[in-house]
Amino acid sequence: MNKQLLASLVAPVLAGAMAFPGFNAETAEPRHDSPASSQRQPTPPPPWDPEQKVPEAEANEAYESAAANGQIDVTGFLDTIVQDADQVWTDFFNRSDYLVEPFVTAHYVGTSSEPTYTMRCGGGVLVDADHPNAYYCETGQGDIILPVNTFAKIWQGEFFRKAPKKTGDFAAAVVVAHEFGHHVQDEIFKQYNAKGVPLPDLHPDDENEELIADCFSGIWAFTAYNRGWLDETDYPEAIASLREIADPPGASSHGDPDERQAAFELGITTGEPNRCIVSYWPAAAVTLHLL
Repeated sequence: MNKQLLASLVAPVLAGAMAFPGFNAETAEPRHDSPASSQRQPTPPPPWDPEQKVPEAEANEAYESAAANGQIDVTGFLDTIVQDADQVWTDFFNRSDYLVEPFVTAHYVGTSSEPTYTMRCGGGVLVDADHPNAYYCETGQGDIILPVNTFAKIWQGEFFRKAPKKTGDFAAAVVVAHEFGHHVQDEIFKQYNAKGVPLPDLHPDDENEELIADCFSGIWAFTAYNRGWLDETDYPEAIASLREIADPPGASSHGDPDERQAAFELGITTGEPNRCIVSYWPAAAVTLHLL
């Protein structure tokens, strides 16, 4: 996909809404009707350039990167995306009368400070640097678990033990944004229920739990595009990677390739979290008067 084609996909919604449940950006009043437009919230650029060439890094934290034609500090890259996603979603939460800024802990597994991590959910899986998956655990304030070597291999063409036709830095970033998307859904559920608004949760076996995280990752990608982070290689590598790790048709755990692509595209082409909730969490959308 060339840059013009990427622009034709996203440009029509550059002025689109970034609304959030319970908040009307134009009137500063709680929302009780369909999603409405609001002004895009600017997010400061990260302090570290994800494509910069670094001279050295800790053992197991730097790998050759075709994208950068040099070495990538993988932990620095992951932390940049986590911090940026946190700022993007904090902007949204802070604009609501009903939601407050969420907190989450990111674990960069395989670094000298955290060589392994025992998950506090999912049966206590022990994750090391090469564990072939990333996770979100809803325990406490929330934990995002990112195995460093597994992400480093993405630059070498291996995506969670798969080999998509295209992959690279933006595919890695979308995985981080996906896990952050789980955190966003979890916080919406927890915070509304704590305030006496009984939102139903998504069941772990419901593919919509994964698809809404894909959609929310597209919301982050929408903001990244608007800040000039994406080039002509980024969108196709994210789509190819998502499709590669999707379920085969007929399975119902994470969504099939078309479903995962559609969820991500809904986020990146609209920039509206409410659209994600309506499509992939309809019971909550009814309670929040989004339908």
